[in-house]
Amino acid sequence: MLACRVSMKPTERSNVSQLFTHLKNSFVRDSKERYFS
Repeated sequence: MLACRVSMKPTERSNVSQLFTHLKNSFVRDSKERYFS
């Protein structure tokens, strides 16, 4: 996984990090709504 990520082009790597950020944000928002509603 790490070797694969290193061999990626920079644009693909930033897309992956954006995807992870988006997933994390959705998860956090979902958790907040679940626990604080």
